[in-house]
Amino acid sequence: MAQRHEPGRELVRLGPRRAVLVDAAANDYHLSAASPAIDAGSSLGAPNADIEGNGRPFGSAHDIGAYEFGSTSPPAPDTTPPEFSNVRISNVKRRSVSVTWMTNEASTTVVQYGRTRAYGKKRSNTDLVVRHGITLTGLSANTRYHCRVESEDEAGNLAASTDLTFKTAR
Repeated sequence: MAQRHEPGRELVRLGPRRAVLVDAAANDYHLSAASPAIDAGSSLGAPNADIEGNGRPFGSAHDIGAYEFGSTSPPAPDTTPPEFSNVRISNVKRRSVSVTWMTNEASTTVVQYGRTRAYGKKRSNTDLVVRHGITLTGLSANTRYHCRVESEDEAGNLAASTDLTFKTAR
């Protein structure tokens, strides 16, 4: 075993090479389950909570580093797109229409629209909200349009509705 000593610090014994962190390349600096830093720290001058506010020590001694292993699991990344409800097309006029919907989490507001399913035009708002509304203007009277709503949450998960159609007033 290699040994390292720094003046004023306890002697640290480094055992066989093991993964110390969960995923440093992805900026996840939580200790891995096999980390030799678990229960290897000193309480001298150590705070009684880790960087996330979790109590320490959790095991028999403080862990080395900013995170106390086992006190909580790091949150799993958000991979779930927003869910739509109450998608509505209303106030259909000669040259405009309103499109509204709700999502179960804060997300952006986008309406793709056009005379075919290729859409071609877009109106959007990047504010993260749960109540969404866009008024499409500059439409042609007595014309059939296709549209779909889209919302993207803060984690980048995108949801898109099925194709919707409406016809403007004469």
